[in-house]
Amino acid sequence: STVSRAFMKDGASFTILDIPDSLSSVASGINNAGQIVGRFQQSPQGFGHGFLINKGVFTQIDAPYAGVFETAAYGINEKGQIVGAFDDFINGKHGQHGFLKDGDQFIRFDVPFPDALFTRATGINDAGQIVGVWQDATSLHGFLKVGDTYTSTSPFVTGIPFDINDLGQMVGYVIKGGQHGFLQDTNSYTFIDVPGDPTTAAYGINNKGQIVGTFHSGGRGFLATPVSSPLVVPINNP
Repeated sequence: STVSRAFMKDGASFTILDIPDSLSSVASGINNAGQIVGRFQQSPQGFGHGFLINKGVFTQIDAPYAGVFETAAYGINEKGQIVGAFDDFINGKHGQHGFLKDGDQFIRFDVPFPDALFTRATGINDAGQIVGVWQDATSLHGFLKVGDTYTSTSPFVTGIPFDINDLGQMVGYVIKGGQHGFLQDTNSYTFIDVPGDPTTAAYGINNKGQIVGTFHSGGRGFLATPVSSPLVVPINNP
């Protein structure tokens, strides 16, 4: 079976991250200070844990609540605030909840939308604006959390945001006649499609508006850089 390993690429340096006793690992976010967050698993049947690597020091992240069996960290901002999700099993019911970890403070939250079954936080910017995913009985949906205010993020039912930059620009993917990446800001909603490919997803955006993601052909990644005409550059497998 395929095992995933977390890594960091810094210039020409490519480093596999040392996650103690892990079978598989995924690095999901990094800030300008080099702090890295993600998730790891210790056995094929084992449950997952979140992690933070700060200046080479590894810290396991587990939600400090009763009934929790899995935690994952997905995003980190320049203040070191971490967002993610955890799963629990209480009174015979499985739940998934978003979290914000701010220093030693661990804050659980759930979207207040009708019929919401789970909440997962995927990105946070330096203003503390959080994006993520929630699900009802039929579909996945995106949300934006600003303080205690929650807003649906997409004009389409299945628009799922994964990241938000300090300008409030969000990226993710949407299912509408196929799967498209998207860029959403205050006044516009733009599809992102790698030319000639039917399946695109955008996972990260920086303050320059550069966007990274994946597309179906060969399971490859891409970098899209905003210019006068949109430029999408596939990233080939080595």
